[in-house]
Amino acid sequence: MFTSTDDPNKYLSTNTESASGPLRYADGVEIWRVELTDHDPRVGDAPGSPAVAQRGPLPGPTDDVFGRWFITGSSSGLWGLVGEAEDVDPAEVRQQCGEAMPDDVGARIAMSTGLHDSPPPHGDPIPGWPGKAQ
Repeated sequence: MFTSTDDPNKYLSTNTESASGPLRYADGVEIWRVELTDHDPRVGDAPGSPAVAQRGPLPGPTDDVFGRWFITGSSSGLWGLVGEAEDVDPAEVRQQCGEAMPDDVGARIAMSTGLHDSPPPHGDPIPGWPGKAQ
């Protein structure tokens, strides 16, 4: 959600250009492909990956949980070389992502259309992050 340019006291979904405009994603799901690696020759010694599951009540990490890992590429469209690119949004991936969302398609569309008095409430962090190690 972002503040409406027509009414700064209202919010508009990032899934549309205007309160009455068409939705970018009819089901309210935007797919991104993100690739990572832990083989960056530019990075010296870095903390290793955490040894325990990263779950807990916090909305974000308190320590470096990525170590040597970093993003090598991301796209919400095509992926690959020109002429050989593949779509990052095949039907089976879209279905899998939609089913994993906390809200059903009807609720996502309701959040995506029209002006809103406030952004939707966020739920608890899932799976969340552990508190700082003592």
